Amino acid sequence: MYLMNENNRLLDVRDLRVRFHTRKGSFYAVDGVSFSLLEGETLCVVGESGSGKSVTAMSVLRLLDENGAIENGEILFTFDGQTLDLAKLGEEDLRRLRGNRIAVVFQEPMTALNPVFTVARQLCEPLRLHRNYTKSQALDVAKELLISVRIAEPERVLRSYPHQLSGGMRQRVMIAMALACRPKLLIADEPTTALDVSVQAQILRLMKELQAKQSTAVLLITHDLGVVNAVADRVVVMYGGVVVEDGVKADIFKQGRYSHPYTEGLFACLPENQKKGEPIACIQGNVPHPANVPKGCPFCTRCSYCTQECMDKRPPLTEREDGHRIACFYADVKIRRSKAHAKRIVDCRA
Repeated sequence: MYLMNENNRLLDVRDLRVRFHTRKGSFYAVDGVSFSLLEGETLCVVGESGSGKSVTAMSVLRLLDENGAIENGEILFTFDGQTLDLAKLGEEDLRRLRGNRIAVVFQEPMTALNPVFTVARQLCEPLRLHRNYTKSQALDVAKELLISVRIAEPERVLRSYPHQLSGGMRQRVMIAMALACRPKLLIADEPTTALDVSVQAQILRLMKELQAKQSTAVLLITHDLGVVNAVADRVVVMYGGVVVEDGVKADIFKQGRYSHPYTEGLFACLPENQKKGEPIACIQGNVPHPANVPKGCPFCTRCSYCTQECMDKRPPLTEREDGHRIACFYADVKIRRSKAHAKRIVDCRA
């Protein structure tokens, strides 16, 4: 069983609110998100596209678009005996952390890597900037990094440009670059989405091995429950810019007494849960635009258990058992599936 040690808390996000300003008005893409990440832990943030996962992750290093800003909350990062609030940290101090103490592996390496620079130049940059290595020292370490991510012919790859490499090799270069300075926290934003299944499995195994060697904590953003099952220690489920469920992987995956209807819906859509000859299960409707999130529970317009209470009030994120938190008035599966509850259901699905 995975045990949470509060003394080893590395990242503590508290009541984070991120607002975006557009020509059609402003809205919260992240609205009151809170979670913690421990040293050496893998925390997976899951949910459909538009649920606020990537905005939450990019807020940690304030890598937001120009029209987005953190309006409220704290992002506390603890290392070497000091705690910094990244939400309020100056730009110069942030630059010293980016690529050094906190690194990012982006979803699409072809757009994240600079097409006009060689792999060597891009791999050496964080080493020279944050570790003050000479050019020759940085090249030696860069070669070792490529070997560590199992790239054959590292000398040739160092001389190559991103377009000369396959998708899997580019992603390995991104991982090597992110881990160059042995960061305390690695943010991986859907790092395997653009890869085929066999390469995806290799990349996930590689990340787990390197994480174990360097004791790096990983904040992994994904919509793939198979990936979550393979690597997660704890799971945060997001929908409509808020956390709807948070717990250790076993609590989320065992589908026990408590769960959120959205999490239940995600598992129902898995291929292995489909019955032969029946229509493929899916969650009806779409994730609401952040400007049109319902007043009550953000999931109420797609939920088959919705009541008037769900439409009128937003359920708080409440601990149900052993740190398992759920934002639902009817988190008890038996209660929401009961005949008594069926009489209270209001069809508000869009």
